[in-house]
Amino acid sequence: MVNKAPNVGGIILDLRLTRGMDQNELAEKTGYSQSYISRIENGGVNPSLKALRKIAKVFGVEENFFFGNNKVYSLDNDQISFGHLNKKIRGFIAKENSIPYIEFAKDLSNGGMTTEELDALRIVIKSRKRGK
Repeated sequence: MVNKAPNVGGIILDLRLTRGMDQNELAEKTGYSQSYISRIENGGVNPSLKALRKIAKVFGVEENFFFGNNKVYSLDNDQISFGHLNKKIRGFIAKENSIPYIEFAKDLSNGGMTTEELDALRIVIKSRKRGK
């Protein structure tokens, strides 16, 4: 059986979109042209190891991320697995202004709220969804 090579361009595209970054921003941060980034993401060219290192540095991952289990993201030296989440949620997580909400969710998951507080929160969320 032949092992299929990883889709490095697709992984880079997914990381870029997850982080809410456009090709021009990635190009600027790596020093490569937007057209080169586009060709990598579309599979038109395989990036050099030097390019992968620069791209990995921008995203805060190791170079081997592109060749192995790419469901683990490195954020501020913490290894976080959220590749299984849908793109909308990953995009939210990647945005800087989502930090207070993520901290709130972390507190909830650690038992930081009583049952009554959680019930009250559910009522508030439902009413806001209905526009009240």
